[in-house]
Amino acid sequence: MSIRTESRTERELNAANLAEGKKRVQLAALIQMTMPGAPTIYYGDEVGVSGGSDPDDRRTYPWGDANTRKLGDTRKPDTQMRVYYKGLTKLRTDNQVLREGKLQYLLTDDAAGTAAYGRKLGDAAAIVVVNTSRAPTPRFDQPAGGISIPVAGYLPDGTQLSEGLTVQNGEVRLKLDALSGKVLFTQNADLTPPAAPTGLTATADGLTVQLSFNGVPDAAKYQLYRSPLSGGGYEPIKFSVRRIYVSTGGESTIVGYDNSPGLRSGQRYYYVVKALDAAVNESDASNEASAVPSYPIDAVSLDRPAALDYTITAAGRSNPIFGRITIAGITSQAGDVPGILAQVGFGAPGTDPATWSWVDMTFSADVGDQDEYSGTLKPESVGTYSYLVRFSTSQGETWVYGDLDGGTNWTNAPGTLTVHPNPDQTAPATPTDLTARSHGSSSVSLAWSAVSASDLYGYVVYRSNVPPGVNPIEVGRTDAATTHFTDTGLETGTTYYYYVRALDQANNLSAPSNQASAVPSALQVDVTLVVTPPASTPANATLSIAGNQPEICNWCNEHTVKLTKGDDGKWRITFTFAEGTPVEYKYTLGTWDYVEKGAACDEISNRKFTVAPADDSDSMTVEDTVKNWRNVAPCGAREGQSLGPARIARPNRDSPSDPAVPPVLTGTVPVRGEGREDGVPGDL
Repeated sequence: MSIRTESRTERELNAANLAEGKKRVQLAALIQMTMPGAPTIYYGDEVGVSGGSDPDDRRTYPWGDANTRKLGDTRKPDTQMRVYYKGLTKLRTDNQVLREGKLQYLLTDDAAGTAAYGRKLGDAAAIVVVNTSRAPTPRFDQPAGGISIPVAGYLPDGTQLSEGLTVQNGEVRLKLDALSGKVLFTQNADLTPPAAPTGLTATADGLTVQLSFNGVPDAAKYQLYRSPLSGGGYEPIKFSVRRIYVSTGGESTIVGYDNSPGLRSGQRYYYVVKALDAAVNESDASNEASAVPSYPIDAVSLDRPAALDYTITAAGRSNPIFGRITIAGITSQAGDVPGILAQVGFGAPGTDPATWSWVDMTFSADVGDQDEYSGTLKPESVGTYSYLVRFSTSQGETWVYGDLDGGTNWTNAPGTLTVHPNPDQTAPATPTDLTARSHGSSSVSLAWSAVSASDLYGYVVYRSNVPPGVNPIEVGRTDAATTHFTDTGLETGTTYYYYVRALDQANNLSAPSNQASAVPSALQVDVTLVVTPPASTPANATLSIAGNQPEICNWCNEHTVKLTKGDDGKWRITFTFAEGTPVEYKYTLGTWDYVEKGAACDEISNRKFTVAPADDSDSMTVEDTVKNWRNVAPCGAREGQSLGPARIARPNRDSPSDPAVPPVLTGTVPVRGEGREDGVPGDL
C-alpha cells in the first residue's frame, strides 16, 4: 500500500492552504466564544501559529522582535488574526446573552457544511451561524438558496435581528461566504414566555387519551407534545380542547383529548404541554404525564382443560392451559395482535385472583374471530387450587379475567388444579463450605462444595440484608454441575448474607448450608495489554507505553514503562488497577518522536478502556494492534534521529534549509498534543 502524507510545503508554505487553515481557526474561535463555558485561548492561536504533526504541533510564540531574529526565528505574528480574536472576546464581554444565555441547537446540515445555534437570556437572543464549506451559500433566487434557520417556537415571527434580518414564517434566511460565520442579535424583542402549565394528567379511554392541566393567565393558546419515550423525543400534535373550567378565583382548568389515528393499543405515550402568548413565545414544558390507550376487550374465556392433575417435580410443568380473547374487528385478523398481554394463574379457591401466582401465555392460534393463547403452571405445594386466564391491552394497568363459562362474572367458573406430592420425599444432602467474596463494586461471588446425589437437580441461592439470614429471598439457581454463582446489582459497601440449598429431581430442598457474607467493593484487577506491532518496527526497538495513570507514567516524555516481547512476536505488560479506573494511553518506541500512527500515517486518538474484570476472574486482557510509527517508514524518517537519547534536532520538514521553522528541543520537554493542554497526544 502506498501512503502519501502532506508535505510541509503543501501544508504551510502554500498560501491558499494556509489562508484556508486560518479561516477554519477563525470559525473554531467564533464557536468557542459563543458557546457556554469559559473559553481558553492556547498561546499562538490568536496570531496564527502553525505546526506539523506530533510533536511539532505547538511551536514557540512568534514574537517577531530583534531578540528572536538574532536567534534565527524570523516568524512574525499575524496581527490581523489577533484583531479578529480581540473582536470576538469583546463581543462576548459586551453581550451577556453569549455568556449566560441558554443554548439551543437550531440547524445542522452536514451535506451543506452549515450549522446554527441560539443563546437566549430574557428578552435577548443571539443566533450563531457558520458555513464550513469552501463554497458560499447559493443565492436566494437559486434552488435551496441561502441558509434557512428554523426558529419556530424559539423566536416569534416579526422579530428583528441585526443586519436587517427578520423572522418570517418561522425561519431566518441569510447568505454566508465560504468559511465564514455570523452572530445575529435580536433588536428590542419580546422574548419572555408565559409560565409553564402545571398539573398535567393523562387518562386513557379506549384509543383516546384525555388530558387535563391548569391554565396560564397570559396564554393565548397551548401546544401539546407527545413522545413514545419518557423525558424527550416530543413531537407537536393537534389538541382538541373540549372544556375550560374557570374557578371563582380566576384559575382555569383545560380539558382536551388526543384521539390521533396513529395511537397504538398497548403503547404508552408521554405528554407535556406548553403555553404560548400573543407574541408566540413558548413556555417551558409542563410536568410529564403518560397513558396507555387500549383496545376495549369484548370477551375472554378459559377454554380448556376444565381440570388438571400435576405431580410435583423439579423440572416438570403442568399440561398446557388455553385461553381466548375477542376484540371486535381486531382478533378476527390473522396472527398475533401487538400489545395484548395474556397470563394464566392459580391460587386458593375463593380468594382474589389478583393475589394469585401468574405466568405469561403465548399466542397459539387464530380461532374464528378469537385469538387463542396457551401457558403452563409450576406449582410447588400440594393442594387443590383454582385457575383462570386474564388478558390486558393496557400493558397490565387493567386486566379482564376469563373462566370456563366466559360469562359476565368471568371468575365464577375456574378450572380445578390438583397438585400431588412426589413419591420421593427424601431431601438431598446439605451443601457445605459456602464462601462469599466481593467481585466488584456491585457484585458478590459465591462458591460451595458439591453434593453427591444421583437425583440432584441443582442448587438454589438465597440472600438476606440482615443476619443471620432473616427474610431471605431467592436470587438465583444453578444446575447440578455448577457450584458457583455471582450475585449482581448490589450496593457498594453493604453487607449481604447468603446460604445455598440443594434441590433434587423430586423438588425436595435440603437444609440451608452454612451462611457466608461479603461486602461489594472495587476489585484490584490485573490488566494485561497484548500488542501486535507493525512489520516496520525496527529490530532493535522496544515498545513503551505512556498514559494518564501513575502506573503508565502520567504522560511522561521519556517513556520508561517498557513492554516485553514474546516468542509469538507480540508485546505484553501487566498492570494492577482498581475496578472502574478509566485508562487512556498510547504506544511509542521510547519517546513521542516515535508515537504510534494510523494506517495512513494519520494521527489517532488516545486508546481508552475502563477497568472491568472478565467473568468471575480478577483479570482483564486488552488486545491492541499498532498500524505504524511516527518517523519510521512508511511514515517518514526523522532527520538525523535514531532510537536513542533525546537531543537538539530540527522537526520533521521538507528541507533543512526551511527558514520558517525554528529548532525545537525533542525528547526532553513536553509538547502539546492534538487537543490536549498537558503536552501529550489526545482527542480534538
